[in-house]
Amino acid sequence: MKLQDIIQRSAAINTKFTELRKAIRDFTEVQDKYARFGASDTEAGLTFQVAIRDAWSNGKNTIESDPDFWELYTVGYDCTEAGNALAEAASKVIELVLSPVLKRSEVISRYLADYCWRIAWPAT
Repeated sequence: MKLQDIIQRSAAINTKFTELRKAIRDFTEVQDKYARFGASDTEAGLTFQVAIRDAWSNGKNTIESDPDFWELYTVGYDCTEAGNALAEAASKVIELVLSPVLKRSEVISRYLADYCWRIAWPAT
């Protein structure tokens, strides 16, 4: 691999990694916004982490907008807006996780493994 190719690949990874970190922060902001519906509870966080792991290891986006998917407080509350917002924000993260530029990076795998601390991360 030529030096120029290595530099370009490193720059591409850095750009996508920056986008990934921002997308995860954006997801957290959505969780906070809809916290009264359970969006910032352990269940929604776990669901998000499992979806990230599944995308990384299986190459699939398993995100749904159904409030039950996120285990929101659907009894007595209309959580449709919260479910849609979580799904939209999470899908942006998953899109980046599925990016071929990031997929080949051990650094990204370690970052995601640390972020997904609630679950077992696949060996790389």
